[in-house]
Amino acid sequence: MGKKIKTQNSNTFWDRYDQYISERIVGQNSTIDSARTLIKILKKFKPDLTLEGFKIQFITEFHKYLIDVRHCSENTASTQLARIKSFIKYSYVRGWIDNNPFLKYKINAQVYGKPVYLTLEERDKIFNAKIEIKKFELLRDILIFQSLIGCRICDLRKLTTLNIVGNNLEYIATKTKDENPRSAVIPLTKKALSIINKYNLPNGKLLPEYSKCEINVDLKFLLDSLGIHRIVTIPDGNTRMGKQVRICDIASTYMARRIFIGGLYKKGVKDAIIASMSGHVKDSKAFGRYYDVDNDERQAAISLIE
Repeated sequence: MGKKIKTQNSNTFWDRYDQYISERIVGQNSTIDSARTLIKILKKFKPDLTLEGFKIQFITEFHKYLIDVRHCSENTASTQLARIKSFIKYSYVRGWIDNNPFLKYKINAQVYGKPVYLTLEERDKIFNAKIEIKKFELLRDILIFQSLIGCRICDLRKLTTLNIVGNNLEYIATKTKDENPRSAVIPLTKKALSIINKYNLPNGKLLPEYSKCEINVDLKFLLDSLGIHRIVTIPDGNTRMGKQVRICDIASTYMARRIFIGGLYKKGVKDAIIASMSGHVKDSKAFGRYYDVDNDERQAAISLIE
Protein backbone atom coordinates (compact mmCIF):
# COMPACT_ATOMS: atom_id res chain seq x y z
CA MET A 1 0.00 0.00 0.00
CA GLY A 2 2.91 2.35 0.61
CA LYS A 3 3.74 4.69 3.44
CA LYS A 4 0.94 6.95 4.59
CA ILE A 5 1.65 10.68 4.24
CA LYS A 6 -0.13 12.96 6.70
CA THR A 7 -1.64 16.14 5.34
CA GLN A 8 -3.64 18.87 7.01
CA ASN A 9 -6.76 20.92 6.31
CA SER A 10 -9.03 18.07 5.20
CA ASN A 11 -11.58 19.25 2.64
CA THR A 12 -14.74 17.79 1.16
CA PHE A 13 -14.82 14.66 -0.97
CA TRP A 14 -15.15 16.84 -4.09
CA ASP A 15 -12.29 19.15 -3.13
CA ARG A 16 -10.01 16.20 -2.53
CA TYR A 17 -11.02 14.61 -5.83
CA ASP A 18 -10.10 17.83 -7.62
CA GLN A 19 -6.79 17.83 -5.79
CA TYR A 20 -6.24 14.19 -6.77
CA ILE A 21 -6.81 15.08 -10.43
CA SER A 22 -4.38 18.00 -10.30
CA GLU A 23 -1.68 16.02 -8.46
CA ARG A 24 -2.04 12.51 -9.82
CA ILE A 25 -3.45 12.60 -13.34
CA VAL A 26 -2.55 16.09 -14.48
CA GLY A 27 -1.87 16.21 -18.23
CA GLN A 28 -3.68 12.95 -18.99
CA ASN A 29 -6.61 14.55 -20.78
CA SER A 30 -8.61 11.42 -21.54
CA THR A 31 -8.21 10.19 -17.94
CA ILE A 32 -9.21 13.59 -16.57
CA ASP A 33 -12.35 13.58 -18.72
CA SER A 34 -13.26 10.16 -17.34
CA ALA A 35 -12.67 11.39 -13.78
CA ARG A 36 -14.90 14.43 -14.35
CA THR A 37 -17.66 12.20 -15.71
CA LEU A 38 -17.39 9.98 -12.63
CA ILE A 39 -17.75 13.02 -10.36
CA LYS A 40 -21.01 13.97 -12.09
CA ILE A 41 -22.37 10.46 -11.57
CA LEU A 42 -21.33 10.43 -7.90
CA LYS A 43 -22.93 13.82 -7.28
CA LYS A 44 -26.22 12.63 -8.73
CA PHE A 45 -26.09 9.54 -6.52
CA LYS A 46 -25.01 11.26 -3.30
CA PRO A 47 -24.42 15.03 -3.51
CA ASP A 48 -23.43 15.25 0.18
CA LEU A 49 -20.84 12.48 -0.02
CA THR A 50 -17.93 12.84 2.40
CA LEU A 51 -14.63 11.03 2.67
CA GLU A 52 -15.62 9.87 6.14
CA GLY A 53 -18.83 8.40 4.75
CA PHE A 54 -17.08 6.40 2.07
CA LYS A 55 -17.51 2.88 3.46
CA ILE A 56 -18.05 -0.60 2.05
CA GLN A 57 -21.81 -0.07 2.27
CA PHE A 58 -21.52 2.99 0.02
CA ILE A 59 -19.50 1.03 -2.57
CA THR A 60 -22.12 -1.73 -2.58
CA GLU A 61 -24.99 0.75 -2.96
CA PHE A 62 -23.20 2.71 -5.68
CA HIS A 63 -22.50 -0.50 -7.62
CA LYS A 64 -26.20 -1.35 -7.44
CA TYR A 65 -27.09 2.19 -8.57
CA LEU A 66 -24.84 1.88 -11.63
CA ILE A 67 -26.49 -1.40 -12.64
CA ASP A 68 -30.15 -0.83 -11.68
CA VAL A 69 -30.60 2.92 -12.21
CA ARG A 70 -28.02 3.95 -14.81
CA HIS A 71 -28.28 0.58 -16.57
CA CYS A 72 -24.51 0.17 -16.87
CA SER A 73 -23.05 -3.18 -17.80
CA GLU A 74 -21.00 -5.04 -15.21
CA ASN A 75 -17.86 -4.13 -17.16
CA THR A 76 -18.71 -0.43 -17.07
CA ALA A 77 -19.57 -0.61 -13.38
CA SER A 78 -16.25 -2.31 -12.66
CA THR A 79 -14.42 0.41 -14.59
CA GLN A 80 -16.08 3.18 -12.56
CA LEU A 81 -15.39 1.42 -9.27
CA ALA A 82 -11.75 0.95 -10.28
CA ARG A 83 -11.47 4.71 -10.85
CA ILE A 84 -12.86 5.41 -7.39
CA LYS A 85 -10.52 2.79 -5.94
CA SER A 86 -7.50 4.65 -7.36
CA PHE A 87 -8.70 7.87 -5.74
CA ILE A 88 -9.39 6.22 -2.39
CA LYS A 89 -5.98 4.54 -2.41
CA TYR A 90 -4.36 7.92 -3.11
CA SER A 91 -6.45 9.51 -0.32
CA TYR A 92 -5.27 6.87 2.15
CA VAL A 93 -1.61 7.33 1.22
CA ARG A 94 -1.98 11.10 1.50
CA GLY A 95 -3.58 10.77 4.93
CA TRP A 96 -6.97 12.21 3.90
CA ILE A 97 -8.70 9.07 5.21
CA ASP A 98 -7.79 6.53 7.88
CA ASN A 99 -9.19 3.42 6.19
CA ASN A 100 -9.36 2.08 2.66
CA PRO A 101 -12.66 0.17 2.30
CA PHE A 102 -11.51 -1.33 -1.00
CA LEU A 103 -9.11 -3.55 0.95
CA LYS A 104 -12.20 -5.56 1.89
CA TYR A 105 -14.20 -5.10 -1.31
CA LYS A 106 -13.53 -7.09 -4.49
CA ILE A 107 -14.35 -5.42 -7.80
CA ASN A 108 -15.68 -7.84 -10.39
CA ALA A 109 -13.18 -8.60 -13.12
CA GLN A 110 -14.11 -7.28 -16.55
CA VAL A 111 -15.25 -9.96 -18.97
CA TYR A 112 -15.09 -9.56 -22.75
CA GLY A 113 -16.21 -11.91 -25.46
CA LYS A 114 -14.51 -12.23 -28.81
CA PRO A 115 -14.86 -9.06 -30.91
CA VAL A 116 -17.87 -9.05 -33.24
CA TYR A 117 -17.47 -7.35 -36.58
CA LEU A 118 -18.55 -7.46 -40.21
CA THR A 119 -16.78 -9.81 -42.57
CA LEU A 120 -14.92 -8.33 -45.52
CA GLU A 121 -17.68 -9.70 -47.76
CA GLU A 122 -20.34 -7.90 -45.71
CA ARG A 123 -18.24 -4.74 -45.80
CA ASP A 124 -18.00 -4.90 -49.58
CA LYS A 125 -21.75 -5.49 -49.87
CA ILE A 126 -22.25 -2.20 -48.03
CA PHE A 127 -19.57 -0.46 -50.10
CA ASN A 128 -21.19 -1.51 -53.37
CA ALA A 129 -24.78 -0.83 -52.32
CA LYS A 130 -26.72 1.88 -54.16
CA ILE A 131 -27.91 4.33 -51.50
CA GLU A 132 -30.11 7.16 -52.69
CA ILE A 133 -30.48 9.11 -49.43
CA LYS A 134 -27.44 11.41 -49.05
CA LYS A 135 -27.37 11.15 -45.27
CA PHE A 136 -27.02 7.38 -45.36
CA GLU A 137 -24.62 7.51 -48.29
CA LEU A 138 -22.30 9.61 -46.10
CA LEU A 139 -22.78 7.22 -43.19
CA ARG A 140 -21.82 4.31 -45.44
CA ASP A 141 -18.71 6.16 -46.57
CA ILE A 142 -17.72 6.91 -42.95
CA LEU A 143 -18.13 3.24 -41.98
CA ILE A 144 -16.15 1.96 -44.97
CA PHE A 145 -13.38 4.53 -44.72
CA GLN A 146 -12.98 3.92 -40.99
CA SER A 147 -12.82 0.17 -41.63
CA LEU A 148 -10.01 0.76 -44.14
CA ILE A 149 -7.80 2.81 -41.81
CA GLY A 150 -8.78 1.31 -38.42
CA CYS A 151 -9.00 4.50 -36.36
CA ARG A 152 -11.48 5.42 -33.65
CA ILE A 153 -14.33 7.74 -34.64
CA CYS A 154 -12.93 10.55 -32.45
CA ASP A 155 -9.71 10.45 -34.47
CA LEU A 156 -11.52 10.14 -37.78
CA ARG A 157 -13.31 13.44 -37.13
CA LYS A 158 -9.96 15.22 -36.75
CA LEU A 159 -8.25 13.90 -39.86
CA THR A 160 -7.40 16.36 -42.62
CA THR A 161 -5.39 16.32 -45.83
CA LEU A 162 -2.35 17.23 -43.69
CA ASN A 163 -2.50 13.68 -42.31
CA ILE A 164 -1.83 12.29 -45.77
CA VAL A 165 1.90 11.81 -46.21
CA GLY A 166 2.80 10.34 -49.57
CA ASN A 167 0.56 7.31 -50.03
CA ASN A 168 -0.01 6.91 -46.29
CA LEU A 169 -2.34 8.29 -43.67
CA GLU A 170 -0.49 9.22 -40.47
CA TYR A 171 -1.89 10.34 -37.11
CA ILE A 172 -1.39 9.97 -33.35
CA ALA A 173 -4.37 8.38 -31.59
CA THR A 174 -6.15 10.64 -29.12
CA LYS A 175 -6.42 7.81 -26.60
CA THR A 176 -2.64 7.37 -26.34
CA LYS A 177 -1.30 10.86 -27.06
CA ASP A 178 -1.01 11.84 -23.37
CA GLU A 179 0.58 8.67 -22.02
CA ASN A 180 2.25 6.68 -24.79
CA PRO A 181 2.05 8.64 -28.05
CA ARG A 182 2.74 6.58 -31.13
CA SER A 183 2.10 7.30 -34.78
CA ALA A 184 -0.28 5.08 -36.70
CA VAL A 185 0.76 4.78 -40.35
CA ILE A 186 -1.75 3.26 -42.80
CA PRO A 187 -1.26 2.86 -46.55
CA LEU A 188 -4.33 4.23 -48.35
CA THR A 189 -6.17 1.73 -50.55
CA LYS A 190 -8.03 2.52 -53.77
CA LYS A 191 -11.33 2.29 -51.88
CA ALA A 192 -10.12 4.74 -49.21
CA LEU A 193 -8.81 7.20 -51.80
CA SER A 194 -12.06 7.02 -53.77
CA ILE A 195 -13.99 8.10 -50.67
CA ILE A 196 -11.60 10.97 -49.90
CA ASN A 197 -11.70 12.21 -53.51
CA LYS A 198 -15.48 11.98 -53.54
CA TYR A 199 -15.81 14.79 -51.01
CA ASN A 200 -12.67 16.93 -51.47
CA LEU A 201 -13.81 19.38 -48.77
CA PRO A 202 -12.55 23.01 -48.87
CA ASN A 203 -11.72 22.99 -45.13
CA GLY A 204 -9.29 20.11 -45.61
CA LYS A 205 -11.35 17.62 -43.62
CA LEU A 206 -11.33 14.15 -45.12
CA LEU A 207 -15.04 13.56 -44.53
CA PRO A 208 -18.06 15.74 -43.70
CA GLU A 209 -19.35 15.89 -40.12
CA TYR A 210 -22.07 13.50 -38.97
CA SER A 211 -24.21 13.95 -35.86
CA LYS A 212 -22.53 12.32 -32.84
CA CYS A 213 -25.95 11.68 -31.29
CA GLU A 214 -27.39 9.94 -34.34
CA ILE A 215 -24.50 8.06 -35.91
CA ASN A 216 -24.78 4.74 -34.04
CA VAL A 217 -28.58 4.69 -34.22
CA ASP A 218 -28.50 5.44 -37.95
CA LEU A 219 -25.77 2.86 -38.51
CA LYS A 220 -27.99 0.12 -37.07
CA PHE A 221 -30.82 1.23 -39.37
CA LEU A 222 -28.50 1.30 -42.41
CA LEU A 223 -27.19 -2.22 -41.88
CA ASP A 224 -30.71 -3.50 -41.22
CA SER A 225 -32.00 -1.91 -44.43
CA LEU A 226 -29.15 -3.50 -46.40
CA GLY A 227 -29.97 -6.95 -45.07
CA ILE A 228 -26.93 -7.40 -42.81
CA HIS A 229 -28.75 -9.73 -40.40
CA ARG A 230 -26.17 -12.38 -39.50
CA ILE A 231 -26.78 -13.82 -36.02
CA VAL A 232 -23.87 -13.50 -33.59
CA THR A 233 -23.31 -14.43 -29.96
CA ILE A 234 -22.29 -11.76 -27.47
CA PRO A 235 -22.05 -11.74 -23.66
CA ASP A 236 -25.02 -10.17 -21.90
CA GLY A 237 -23.86 -6.96 -20.19
CA ASN A 238 -25.40 -7.94 -16.86
CA THR A 239 -25.63 -11.73 -16.67
CA ARG A 240 -22.44 -12.23 -18.74
CA MET A 241 -24.11 -15.26 -20.30
CA GLY A 242 -24.08 -15.59 -24.07
CA LYS A 243 -27.03 -14.25 -26.05
CA GLN A 244 -27.83 -14.24 -29.75
CA VAL A 245 -28.50 -10.99 -31.62
CA ARG A 246 -28.52 -9.72 -35.19
CA ILE A 247 -25.23 -8.05 -36.01
CA CYS A 248 -27.06 -5.00 -37.38
CA ASP A 249 -28.62 -4.45 -33.93
CA ILE A 250 -25.24 -4.00 -32.23
CA ALA A 251 -23.55 -2.00 -34.98
CA SER A 252 -21.50 1.01 -33.89
CA THR A 253 -18.65 3.10 -35.20
CA TYR A 254 -16.24 1.03 -33.11
CA MET A 255 -17.20 -2.01 -35.16
CA ALA A 256 -15.43 -0.38 -38.12
CA ARG A 257 -12.15 -0.49 -36.19
CA ARG A 258 -12.79 -4.15 -35.50
CA ILE A 259 -13.38 -4.83 -39.20
CA PHE A 260 -9.92 -3.41 -39.89
CA ILE A 261 -8.12 -5.32 -37.13
CA GLY A 262 -10.12 -8.54 -37.45
CA GLY A 263 -9.93 -8.57 -41.23
CA LEU A 264 -6.14 -8.29 -41.15
CA TYR A 265 -5.87 -10.83 -38.34
CA LYS A 266 -7.94 -13.36 -40.29
CA LYS A 267 -5.59 -12.93 -43.25
CA GLY A 268 -2.66 -13.94 -41.06
CA VAL A 269 -1.04 -10.49 -40.77
CA LYS A 270 1.40 -10.32 -37.85
CA ASP A 271 0.32 -8.51 -34.69
CA ALA A 272 3.22 -6.05 -34.89
CA ILE A 273 2.21 -4.97 -38.40
CA ILE A 274 -1.43 -4.49 -37.40
CA ALA A 275 -0.36 -2.56 -34.29
CA SER A 276 1.74 -0.19 -36.39
CA MET A 277 -1.43 0.79 -38.24
CA SER A 278 -4.02 0.59 -35.45
CA GLY A 279 -1.96 2.40 -32.82
CA HIS A 280 -1.90 -0.55 -30.41
CA VAL A 281 1.19 -1.31 -28.39
CA LYS A 282 3.26 -4.10 -29.91
CA ASP A 283 2.20 -7.55 -28.62
CA SER A 284 -1.00 -6.03 -27.18
CA LYS A 285 -3.23 -8.53 -25.39
CA ALA A 286 -6.14 -7.02 -27.32
CA PHE A 287 -5.16 -9.07 -30.37
CA GLY A 288 -5.70 -12.30 -28.48
CA ARG A 289 -9.43 -11.62 -28.53
CA TYR A 290 -9.43 -11.74 -32.32
CA TYR A 291 -8.15 -15.29 -32.44
CA ASP A 292 -10.99 -17.59 -33.42
CA VAL A 293 -11.48 -20.82 -35.26
CA ASP A 294 -14.10 -20.70 -38.00
CA ASN A 295 -16.24 -23.57 -39.29
CA ASP A 296 -14.11 -24.09 -42.40
CA GLU A 297 -11.08 -24.73 -40.21
CA ARG A 298 -13.09 -27.10 -38.00
CA GLN A 299 -14.36 -28.98 -41.05
CA ALA A 300 -10.83 -29.28 -42.43
CA ALA A 301 -9.67 -30.70 -39.10
CA ILE A 302 -12.52 -33.20 -38.83
CA SER A 303 -11.91 -34.38 -42.41
CA LEU A 304 -8.52 -35.60 -41.26
CA ILE A 305 -10.14 -38.30 -39.10
CA GLU A 306 -13.07 -39.26 -41.33
